[in-house]
Amino acid sequence: MNDEKKVGNHSHVDYLIHAAQHSRYHAKHWFRYLRKMIINDKIILTQDDLTALLEGKFLTNFQKVTLKRAMTKGTPTYDYVAGLNRPCKLKNIEEFFRRNPNVANRREDFLKI
Repeated sequence: MNDEKKVGNHSHVDYLIHAAQHSRYHAKHWFRYLRKMIINDKIILTQDDLTALLEGKFLTNFQKVTLKRAMTKGTPTYDYVAGLNRPCKLKNIEEFFRRNPNVANRREDFLKI
């Protein structure tokens, strides 16, 4: 198998099967795994891989639906998953501190990260 079809030492299909088992019934965790299949707004999962995953028995129905939607450009699910790879804007962090004054005193520690 060539390097383009691998995540670490696993094929994309093996990686997502492992991810599905590890994140079963935990949507936020599943989406974090899916983000590895979108790099620089390019879907790296092939149609054959997608078909194998959708027809297999390893994913829950929720995981199958969200996988299919995440691998379809222009859907809200794709936009969300691809957005997980983008850095947070400082404006969003400032808004967080404005809405959470109890953590505002730790602001400098937060921004050093």
